[in-house]
Amino acid sequence: MRIESGSYGVSVPRITDSRHTRIEPVAPEQKVSLPEGVVLDLGSLGGKEFTMTIHDNVMEWSGGRLVPGSTTPGSRVTPEQQRACNASKAYSLAEHREASQILPVVYDLHLMAKNGWSVDYFNQHMEQLNLTSDRVQRALGRVGIDTAKPFEVNGRSYIFADGRLQSA
Repeated sequence: MRIESGSYGVSVPRITDSRHTRIEPVAPEQKVSLPEGVVLDLGSLGGKEFTMTIHDNVMEWSGGRLVPGSTTPGSRVTPEQQRACNASKAYSLAEHREASQILPVVYDLHLMAKNGWSVDYFNQHMEQLNLTSDRVQRALGRVGIDTAKPFEVNGRSYIFADGRLQSA
């Protein structure tokens, strides 16, 4: 299953399964699902695909990860390590920085809804990451959330007011 950006007033995810059957959420209600194990299309970075997948307690994105393991000259890497390295190299440093300002917002939203964490956790973490209210709002827009209206993520209701996430 894969979630792709929709063509609504805001970027609302569109879910497609392996047969590419579209299941479109109702945009005005702002009910966003951030399930585990599903590829979420967050638009693009520098014209390149920008996706993330949330797993149990970990998150991956289309920029991959640096190659884990040995860096000894002449050592062999696995095909998986090579793909991760190639994916990481496909994005510039500026694109990696931009991704680092979007991914934690989406991931923390998922974790809050999943684990029942308070909005204080989210707001404090955004402050620790030096993410301004504008950056948080733009990141939320990547998953189809219009912060001017109440919204729901994985069954939990929120509002964005006074530059902070609040429970509704």
